[in-house]
Amino acid sequence: MRLLNLLWLFILAGLFFHCQTSVEIMPITINHPYKFPAEIETTLRNDTTPWKYEPASWAYSQIGDFDNTLIQWDSSRKMVAKNFGIFLNTDSIDVDVVKNKFQPKDAKSVILEKAANHQILLINEGHHLPNNRVFTRSLLADLWKLGYRHLGLEAINFDLEMMHQKGYPTYDAGFYTKEAQFGELIRTALDLGFHIFGYDPNDVYDEEREIQQATNIKAVVDNFPNDKVLIHCGFGHHDENPNNRLMGFHLAQLTNTNPLTVNQYYYSERHSPYYEHPVYTELVTPTSVVFTTAEGKDFHRPTADSINEDILVFHPRTTYKYGRPIWLEDEQKRITKVELPDFQINCPCLVFAIPENELATEAVPVDVVSIDNGEKEVYLALEKGTYQIVVQPQNKEGVLFNFKNF
Repeated sequence: MRLLNLLWLFILAGLFFHCQTSVEIMPITINHPYKFPAEIETTLRNDTTPWKYEPASWAYSQIGDFDNTLIQWDSSRKMVAKNFGIFLNTDSIDVDVVKNKFQPKDAKSVILEKAANHQILLINEGHHLPNNRVFTRSLLADLWKLGYRHLGLEAINFDLEMMHQKGYPTYDAGFYTKEAQFGELIRTALDLGFHIFGYDPNDVYDEEREIQQATNIKAVVDNFPNDKVLIHCGFGHHDENPNNRLMGFHLAQLTNTNPLTVNQYYYSERHSPYYEHPVYTELVTPTSVVFTTAEGKDFHRPTADSINEDILVFHPRTTYKYGRPIWLEDEQKRITKVELPDFQINCPCLVFAIPENELATEAVPVDVVSIDNGEKEVYLALEKGTYQIVVQPQNKEGVLFNFKNF
């Protein structure tokens, strides 16, 4: 009898395995905005402008290739130095003094503790750094508990009514927002109940752009005086230094408040340490930290023309798991193997993971990778649930199958 029961268990296990591995494959065409690696390299060869490497770094970040993202950003810094005589890896800071006076403290804890006492929080990103978006996303749930209800995004369009109705980001929401981790930032904000708004004007430049950004943010602050507002901006727009006259300065003037400003880009990794700030190279730790004295004073840059912010975050150098950045993982999300079924497609291909309840032809994926011919599996950063996996070659005649991540 016991042998019979065991036999039935083996039969049921076989049926279960068969059900899990039998995959229905459906044709699909997505007019996505991403570029294949060969397209990026062709553009680089044909483009003669000195700023061509920055768009290349953005393009690589959007297909999940973080290593090449950093390589192209290094090339952009080299080109800036060559053409404009500006080299951005120096500081008039004695690293030994910093080591002796400051100790690392968990960055998230520092930000949340101080955010409780502010109405406006500005945090920046490098437009080529998806890990900056991952970090901002990690703050959202706790910021919601502190009373933050509005999320302003420099990178997003103004007309967002349809996105709020759908509950997920679409390709037409903005330029940088089509990157998967930016999409996840938006998804999480929408799930929590944040009102998302755009504030960056079109066709306005220099200080007038900074003033208009601040004015548009102030309108939200004025309309919701009892709510707190989070702003996720690019590079130095959060700057409060009156000598630089950027958005952070103008916002403080217009609202008569003191926003909490966080810089998570300035001290960040490069592909080559040669292009890193020496302070970052010497002080980088395995986790995201802020350097603080025993008296609670946070580390700042001292020069009068520096970007002026309250908190400087040092993110760790990227390590990889199955070829993917480990910072893609969190308490719910894991880098997961997805086996690819047999299909008659000539790659290279892009592989997208899209939640089952979203329209696959318009939703920004939760993760994107590129593959070549012959690959039988990919590794995607996924939470538990069911996903539409799309494999699409350059002619865009792709296939879709469902994948359950238990």
